Amino acid sequence: MGAAPIESRADAGKPAAAPRSGFSTRYAHFVPVEWAQVPGWRQDALAGVGEALGRSCKALGRGEAWSGLCGRLGAVSDAEALRAFIEREFEPYEVGNPDCSRDGLITGYYEPFIEGRRSRQGAFVHPVHGLPADLLTLDLRQIPRSVRGAPVPVRIAGRKVVPAPEGAAPYRLDLSAVPAGVLDRRIRLRLEGDRLVAYPTRAEIVRGGLRQAPVLAWVDNVAALYSMHIQGSGRVRLEDGKVLRLAFAEQNGHPFRPPQRTRTRGMADGPSLFARGLDIDFEAVVDSQGALADLPLTRGAARPGLPSERALDRDVERLVEALAAGATLGEAARTGSAGAAPAPVKPAPAV
Repeated sequence: MGAAPIESRADAGKPAAAPRSGFSTRYAHFVPVEWAQVPGWRQDALAGVGEALGRSCKALGRGEAWSGLCGRLGAVSDAEALRAFIEREFEPYEVGNPDCSRDGLITGYYEPFIEGRRSRQGAFVHPVHGLPADLLTLDLRQIPRSVRGAPVPVRIAGRKVVPAPEGAAPYRLDLSAVPAGVLDRRIRLRLEGDRLVAYPTRAEIVRGGLRQAPVLAWVDNVAALYSMHIQGSGRVRLEDGKVLRLAFAEQNGHPFRPPQRTRTRGMADGPSLFARGLDIDFEAVVDSQGALADLPLTRGAARPGLPSERALDRDVERLVEALAAGATLGEAARTGSAGAAPAPVKPAPAV
């Protein structure tokens, strides 16, 4: 379901608007419904909705469609008044596939929550790195395509590598030896002696560490940490109860490669999971107890049986298992909340 603001209520004396009709965009079809048709609408608590609308109005309130609505929001005093306000000011739509078919793709947001410590101790041996001091970037768009086939004269300016005149360039960069970021066309580099080289791969980082990166925290769950790397954000609860919120700062510039399939459950065509635009097969999930123990994930190899390798949340496990077995979303949700727990599953090691 979704809702859109009603364009204007200034001309209350005008004839009633014509009945709403559905419309389509490239990715969805919208069908108008009544608020009474929205599942759970009368039962849903609206705590926080007024505050969220207020913040939206700070950004959108100057627009013609939002100015009157935002002005009237100030008169809302309680939850029931807020519900009436939303019903009066917004029109609900049911969102479906462009072809009006019933089966569709649902996406969601997952924020890993990991136990951590400020210093390395006990099972907390996996570092959460901050932005490395030696990470440099070069915007590939600054280099003409006509000269990319030969070493390019460059210099370092702060944390950036920029083109330089031939006679005043302290470095020459061979672009064929370094990968360019797929999305932002930036190359990640570091200075090694008197040469600019590609920033280390994930495998090189987990084996050798990041000597010039601050450690923000040490965690005990390497699977959740890997998930946080992919997701781009997460939270770490420290020993004093404080929660450290973390968000994406940079990347190493190498293409993302999902965990490789090592053992599956015998399904010929299992369903797929889309994560940050990537199609990942459910069968790529590993269920061998020693998978993570085989890789030296930090400067010391992780030992089997540490809390860093414990299974992810049991309800999530059951939900994934049910979906992978062909259950509908509703059936999987019931299984996730009440079904028997299957064997723990773990993501494959990051390589």
